[in-house]
Amino acid sequence: MASPLRIVLSGAGGRMGRAVAAAALGDARFKLLGGVGSGAAAGGLLGADVLVDFTLPAPALRFAAAAARARVAFVSGTTGLTPSQERRLRTLSRSIPIFWASNMSPGMNLLFELTRRAAAALPSYDAAVLDVHHAAKKDAPS
Repeated sequence: MASPLRIVLSGAGGRMGRAVAAAALGDARFKLLGGVGSGAAAGGLLGADVLVDFTLPAPALRFAAAAARARVAFVSGTTGLTPSQERRLRTLSRSIPIFWASNMSPGMNLLFELTRRAAAALPSYDAAVLDVHHAAKKDAPS
């Protein structure tokens, strides 16, 4: 068997961070090296293969820059990034692999695609999608 993927998790105390940690801890393909909250310093990547991030926009960019300095891949599901912050991620992606998605839910990604198709098929209609989250989501709407 191949060596497990070594993960550091930022936003470890949040809802998604806890879910990722639980999944990683229950799977021999992954080794969770540690987790930090969104306010933590962006260090501690020694020996990591990937930094998985579910924080807020400002900390996510700080963690992405730390991953780039450490030459560690970066995966983020952080929502609410501004166009400028998205451009910064694209710039950092020139030096490390970065996967960023505004939503990791398969259902939401299907909804995004269906919405694009519906808008193209019905150009004379005014349509809207309402973004509703659990009451504790810090960056709603995302």
